[in-house]
Amino acid sequence: MPLNWVFRRDAELRRAIKEWGDYLEVLFDGALNDTRQVSITTKSGKFYIGFITRNFDPAYERKYVTVLPTASGYRDTSSQVFRFTANYTKVYQQLLEKEPGFLLTHAEDFQIVIPVAEIRSANVFDPEVYELFRAEEEVGAA
Repeated sequence: MPLNWVFRRDAELRRAIKEWGDYLEVLFDGALNDTRQVSITTKSGKFYIGFITRNFDPAYERKYVTVLPTASGYRDTSSQVFRFTANYTKVYQQLLEKEPGFLLTHAEDFQIVIPVAEIRSANVFDPEVYELFRAEEEVGAA
């Protein structure tokens, strides 16, 4: 217990993750701490974009990752381009208009649990940067 006053849990958690060299954990930890979205693509080709909601405990092997989704869909089988099928942000906005604190009290109801074994790829997702790349692709295709 006294060591908890010297070693901050969050700092020790980050140190352990970096020491292990687990790049997926480094990505998730950074996204969680910086409140940045991630894009996770599963082996089935389904993807989820959203916010990591739980941190990793180095005492246990991570089996799942929990995400509060903002969008989801699938990757086109030939081009691997995102094909969006759900925009959770619009639904959240409608719910917040009806009840202002809704997400604070009900966020767990919307979390998606993804088995780590099913993750094919993951990266930080910035909607503005994504739109810039999409615009470049459209120019290149013309």
